[in-house]
Amino acid sequence: MVKERRAVPPDFDRHDSLAEELWRIAEIGRVISSTLNPAEVYPSSAEHTRALISFDRMIIATFSENESAMVEQYVGGIRINDPTEEPRTPVVRDDQYRRVFVEKTIS
Repeated sequence: MVKERRAVPPDFDRHDSLAEELWRIAEIGRVISSTLNPAEVYPSSAEHTRALISFDRMIIATFSENESAMVEQYVGGIRINDPTEEPRTPVVRDDQYRRVFVEKTIS
């Protein structure tokens, strides 16, 4: 007995790609919630993020104690071997800073 063959929908690849993207996003969430130590999840999270978003370099940074600088916690991708480069970036407190960091935490 021969079963009827169904044509592959034209948007099949798009659905397959969307399923993989959703899996990667879920995997990032699983990895992040698997430990209380953020440093343990940076490499794996970066790997899954790279599959979703093409990038040459990814930096995860946190504010310093007095919020005057961003301190690099993880650098993935291309490393820049500049001896003068510090893992701290000064924070410029302008209107955009206030909109993004100050107003968001107040509301």
